[in-house]
Amino acid sequence: MIRNSRNVIRLALLLVPALVVAAIPPPTPADGGDALVLSPGVLVAAGQPRAYVSDARGRVAAIDLDDGGVLWAGPARGQPLALDGDTLWVLGHPERPGSLRLLRVDAGSGAVDGQLVGELPPEVIASPMALPASRFHVLALAGAGGLELHWQFEQWPLRGANLVAADQDDDDAASLSSGVLRLDPDQARLAQAPSLDAIPFRRPDLTGDERLPDLPGVQFRAADDGHVQTSSPVPDPVFGHRWRWQLHERAGGGPAGASVVATHATSPFLVRGSTLLLREEPVAYRDGDGNAIELGVRLLAMDLATGRQLWAIELADPEHRLPPPP
Repeated sequence: MIRNSRNVIRLALLLVPALVVAAIPPPTPADGGDALVLSPGVLVAAGQPRAYVSDARGRVAAIDLDDGGVLWAGPARGQPLALDGDTLWVLGHPERPGSLRLLRVDAGSGAVDGQLVGELPPEVIASPMALPASRFHVLALAGAGGLELHWQFEQWPLRGANLVAADQDDDDAASLSSGVLRLDPDQARLAQAPSLDAIPFRRPDLTGDERLPDLPGVQFRAADDGHVQTSSPVPDPVFGHRWRWQLHERAGGGPAGASVVATHATSPFLVRGSTLLLREEPVAYRDGDGNAIELGVRLLAMDLATGRQLWAIELADPEHRLPPPP
């Protein structure tokens, strides 16, 4: 029996010369307080060469965006949600179903200064990582009354070894619940905000009047909405094909620099000066010598002038990739 996702990848490597795990970009949150949310769990500080991530070991870490160096890592574990001055708010692992655990972390040192617990419906599991049949999304937005946590919880019933399709129109279809918790200005507690409706995640692809004119194909927005990305396949001796990205400025539609070649057709991205930051999904392939190579979820920095990769940091994988139970 295949027991984990690495075994699944290894089996696939025996069957095909090159495999790229399909990437569906996660929805892009709109706000992270004093930071910009590149993708869930990856915050880019405003006006600073720094990002806050959940690293490959699940620890919250601060990354120097100039060289990819780790400034500090841990002890907090979870998903960075928002930056408020010198405070980093992190979605921690819940102590029990029906609760949301919010860690207060010193953004300069990584020290945990305290935690807050908010009440949710009893069936909601506010986990920073996807579970076998459920997923918890949360957006941290700066509201008039303080930080607002807009959450959504999806849950699918298990039927033997199969997960029921999310769009199945019967009593066994996926359930969806949502709500808002507000962090009081004195940061003493998390309170429910029943008067507010949960804000859905934005679509990563541009539609209708959002699209740049005279630019065919699917257009994807940058995390800050400053650029638009399109891609086209190019031959590759290892993967069969990869994807050539072309970036366009949202205002005016001009190119932002030389195109770059990436493993996936699209990924959450952000242009920072002459550097492209993107979060790539896992990939497994065989190199030119026949060696099996496995790469996890990564935060990459690429030079737009040359297309060269500058550095890469492996991140915690927020997806549940294990096979369902038999």
